[in-house]
Amino acid sequence: MHRILIIVFLIIALVLVTTESQDIPSPSLDHYRMEEICAEKLNQQINKELEASLIYLHMAGHFRRNDVAKEGFAKFFDASSKEEAEHARKFIEYITKRGGSLQSFNVQMPTTNSWQTPLDAFNHAISLEKEVLASIHEVHLKAEQECKDAHLMDFLESEFMTEQVDSIDELTRLAAKLKSMEGSNGVGEYLMDREMLKRYEA
Repeated sequence: MHRILIIVFLIIALVLVTTESQDIPSPSLDHYRMEEICAEKLNQQINKELEASLIYLHMAGHFRRNDVAKEGFAKFFDASSKEEAEHARKFIEYITKRGGSLQSFNVQMPTTNSWQTPLDAFNHAISLEKEVLASIHEVHLKAEQECKDAHLMDFLESEFMTEQVDSIDELTRLAAKLKSMEGSNGVGEYLMDREMLKRYEA
């Protein structure tokens, strides 16, 4: 009798385990096509990159004004604008490569079009780059925890994260130099502007 009860108990346990396993959705084996939720986050990132590109374009235009006339700073922010636009292009290519769909762009227009000093512009740029980096980290977290997308994580790490950190480092160092030259009656700004002009004319 005791043996029969054990057998019955084992059969019931087996039935329960089988039922529970049927309720758990099996993970997708299609690791090529990106999960929709991650494609959505990448579409949002495209807007972030394009917004940053427009802000840098405004900065370039500001320093190119004839009553500001700092062509070196203008060229620096021109290059920054092109870099952010290139980031957006990379995201677009990646989404389509992974079988995702592009959404209509929804880019927030810049609300600032002038800066009192180059230091103000660089501080703005630092904040902007930190926002972009935080947004990329959000996409990475979504890829890791929800989409289980190792390829997307590697793409973000290899193509963007290190570059963002390097950009923030460069901007912070340039801002520090400008800060240290405050009170030089504009000589420090002039020298840095000339230095940047040589860099982008080379």
